[in-house]
Amino acid sequence: MNNNVFIKLIKEELSEFDFLGNDAQHGEEDNINLLKNEDFQRQLIVDSLLESNKIEVDIKNSSVDNDWEGDVDANSKLSIEYIIDVVYNYDKNNEPVEFELGFTCETTPITGTEEGKSWYETFDWNNIDVSLSTLNGDDVKFKAFEKAPDEIKAIFIREFVKDFVADATNADSHTEKTQDVVQDVTHV
Repeated sequence: MNNNVFIKLIKEELSEFDFLGNDAQHGEEDNINLLKNEDFQRQLIVDSLLESNKIEVDIKNSSVDNDWEGDVDANSKLSIEYIIDVVYNYDKNNEPVEFELGFTCETTPITGTEEGKSWYETFDWNNIDVSLSTLNGDDVKFKAFEKAPDEIKAIFIREFVKDFVADATNADSHTEKTQDVVQDVTHV
């Protein structure tokens, strides 16, 4: 092999090599900037309510604790921690965005029981705190969620948390709020 050809090949390989990891760093910065974008956040809220096929969820950490043993009363507390990794296919022309959503609270749901079955008469979905962060743990202010009407917030939270809470507590949710229709609620 000619030395000039060999040197040319080495230069080409070196020019494509990312010595300092700048490509990965720029990719992470782009991801953070996208997550901070309020229009992107609004689209996430809308798609989670109307286009759930764009969102894939993997449970990262979950727990439900309560302070009742057998009998539930009006002062019973329910603590929830539900952290999920999300892959969001927000645009078919771009790579999916990956991030973390966290739902945490300590609440007092009003429950009803009958013949060994229990359910929530009322459950304040807006009592659940929502956090948005990168997969590396960098917190992102969820501005679009904070500005959304309470009804949209409740439906967004319920969309992600309802089945988890029902499964973890063996109680169904029969509240009026579970019957909300997204199209009937004030827009984000």
